Amino acid sequence: MKRIHKPFGVSSLCLATLCLAALCLIPIQSPAAAEGRAPTPKVLWSGALSSPSPHTPAWIGYRLLESRKRMLGLRNPREDMIVADISDLPDGGTRVFYQRYVFRTPVWGDGLSVEIDRQGVIRRVTGRMHADLLSDLFHRPKRPALSADRAAAAAARWLESEGLAAEIGGVTSFYLPDRPGIPLVYAVNVGENGRLFVHAQTGRVIRADI
Repeated sequence: MKRIHKPFGVSSLCLATLCLAALCLIPIQSPAAAEGRAPTPKVLWSGALSSPSPHTPAWIGYRLLESRKRMLGLRNPREDMIVADISDLPDGGTRVFYQRYVFRTPVWGDGLSVEIDRQGVIRRVTGRMHADLLSDLFHRPKRPALSADRAAAAAARWLESEGLAAEIGGVTSFYLPDRPGIPLVYAVNVGENGRLFVHAQTGRVIRADI
């Protein structure tokens, strides 16, 4: 039987202590990061999130986004968060929805809903934001290898291969942050409420919401 010699006379207890210390220095990745995906943090803030203001609801919301842009992973809130909808609340307040954009392209599922009362005070913010999205994209935009028309054609072929019949509607570019590599995709409207996501580089349907 081969004998195992302890190096430099270090006891087993000391070796175990050193190994534990070394393990503590190894960075721990979340499952999302290990798969190459950004985390998907939900945003839920409530309370008196701002002071009363006579300005427009969109302006008030942008002030908050500017004050928390580093937390949210934004460079320029007025370019990265575009007002997509403004609606009235039952209590007389206003809700503003900001759609997240990266490199002038919307991010699927990312955005914030900001609720403002009649005194111009932000009372509630909800939504989802991938704060590490820019670094995960290496601060460079992705370029499509096919046009929107070709993406629509790919969606039509996929439907035919699945034995499905539905009208092809509008096509919009998005970043899909929940998939490995954060691919640039075309979201192709199918039928009344369906949607197919076509990879903008490969032309493959990588997600079907139908």
